[in-house]
Amino acid sequence: MRNLLLACALLLGAVQAAASPVAKGPRPAAPEFERLTKELEVVRRVRVQLADKLAARKGDLATRVRALYKLTRGGFLPLWVEEQARLDLVRRRAYARRMILRDLVERKLLVDELLAVEKNERRLLAEADSLAGSKVPLPARGTWTRPVGGRVLRGFGVYRDPATKARLSFRGLILKATPTEPVLAPDSGTVVFVGPVRGLGLAILIDHGGRLLSVLGGLDSPSVEVGHQVTRGARLGTATEKVYVEIRHGARPVDPAPLLQRLY
Repeated sequence: MRNLLLACALLLGAVQAAASPVAKGPRPAAPEFERLTKELEVVRRVRVQLADKLAARKGDLATRVRALYKLTRGGFLPLWVEEQARLDLVRRRAYARRMILRDLVERKLLVDELLAVEKNERRLLAEADSLAGSKVPLPARGTWTRPVGGRVLRGFGVYRDPATKARLSFRGLILKATPTEPVLAPDSGTVVFVGPVRGLGLAILIDHGGRLLSVLGGLDSPSVEVGHQVTRGARLGTATEKVYVEIRHGARPVDPAPLLQRLY
């Protein structure tokens, strides 16, 4: 799931020129804006690199666990097997265990480093948002169309990673969907991106004006193109089994659940 969260942040960074926290409203001081832009670019590159390393470590760990299982499932070699072969097996098992422990430690360090980078990115985005003077209020509760009719599988906010026990932040929510059911636009706006995004599958980004953006991921096929004007409830495409929803108010991710219509 972490890969899914990071891909969405990368997508939003790619359209920063059209949907950045400083694209609308009072123009901030140029030197300060340039400083924030440069720092954000560096932080985003580091975040993507860390995410890639974390994904690689996860793959390495799975491979080593499978290898250790193969080495241990046969138990101990019988006594009539030559001693050197039995010693080699013991050494290989010990080496596999050490490598697994090393991977777990490195994975935990990468998670901690990634959390620190994400915290720094949020701080920089908040500074940019403050410079832009974003004072546009959020829509009223329950006034946006629910993209699909399913229940919430993962909500917005902090959760604990089951593997590392680290506290992580999730910037959107995931809705249960029925494959091929329509995915609807949560509100009126302009489609500014349609395409595949790592971790999200096929994604659509909509600029709703008033510094509000929505990202919808997990679509099977799109019904809109970049530049299309959509109305609230318009068909955007069809769903897979899960649909990701993220809403941003300027630079700040907000909980989509209160804005979306409830299930009845």
